[in-house]
Amino acid sequence: MDKGKGIMEEPAFKSSHDDGSVAQGQVVVNISRKGILRQITSQMGATIRTEGVYKLDKSDKKVAWLTVEIPPRGGEGVVEVEGFQGIPCITEYEAQENVSEMAISHFVSKMNVTINDVNHAPFVETYRQLHHYMSWSMILQMKHETLHIEKNRLFSAHMELLKRLSSICIRYGDILPLASCASPPQPASISMEPVIYTGSKPPKTRHELLACELFNIVQENTPNGCPITD
Repeated sequence: MDKGKGIMEEPAFKSSHDDGSVAQGQVVVNISRKGILRQITSQMGATIRTEGVYKLDKSDKKVAWLTVEIPPRGGEGVVEVEGFQGIPCITEYEAQENVSEMAISHFVSKMNVTINDVNHAPFVETYRQLHHYMSWSMILQMKHETLHIEKNRLFSAHMELLKRLSSICIRYGDILPLASCASPPQPASISMEPVIYTGSKPPKTRHELLACELFNIVQENTPNGCPITD
């Protein structure tokens, strides 16, 4: 129904999702894109010079078109004329709404126009919160990556220390009751030459006590290690 001043209105109480499905209990009031476009052009000093709707050959579908004369910003420059053509629609109203939405999108995306309707303030606040949480998300992601790199560095340093201790134990096996032995294959990240304690249990001499301490350090810090207990 034509409400005057180019504002077209569909039945007021229509409830639907973007996919056309009905949401129970929800009321969606459709505001005419044609009316919104005329408010935009009026406030910007633009003029809709020509518009119309034509019927496609061998089809009942209709296509709307229009041209808008846009004055230069700041009063300097040349007048621009933008033409828009919609997609085929079932009714003339839908065709006009479609081409009007295309023109509105042009003003919003190309000419930095913001439509300050009843949804504008909530939209701005939602966008602000989204930007805030996305910024925090990026910071947390960077922190996580930094901690992951640091964890890998510390793990590598830890395993390198254990390998050195294991090597020392074996190299001083002539004065300490320690020796190398065969063991099941280990992952590359923790592979080291296996060591066994060959002294008395419990250790009695100071050499055996030192060997036992070194052996336990390696075992306590190795997956599936078996330190010597008292």
